[in-house]
Amino acid sequence: MTSREPRLHVVELVESERVVPYGVAKQTWSVHLDGRWIPVRLAPNAEITQRKPEPGMVWSRSTRLKLATGTRLELIQESPRARTRKDTFSILTLDQKSSTARRTTLHHVQHDGRVAPLKR
Repeated sequence: MTSREPRLHVVELVESERVVPYGVAKQTWSVHLDGRWIPVRLAPNAEITQRKPEPGMVWSRSTRLKLATGTRLELIQESPRARTRKDTFSILTLDQKSSTARRTTLHHVQHDGRVAPLKR
């Protein structure tokens, strides 16, 4: 009995941080390897290229990986929430963790090598 090796695809993922009203918005990726989620920049076969930041960009990088069809990826998008002050001193007691919105979406590597959202 022979087992078929999974087909590998070169996938490019862009991560960045940019200045937006009320702070910075950040987009990062994680990949599910060996039963755990790891940042793509720490993946064993990651090739990282620093990109020239556009105006308003803090940093931007492109990570190329060789991934098998079906590999799961997680896109993490963080952005600041608009702050509403009740009075002059409310900024002193603002909970910083609650002032950031975090959105996570699952993706996978398709048979043609494209990264697409995972349908739930």
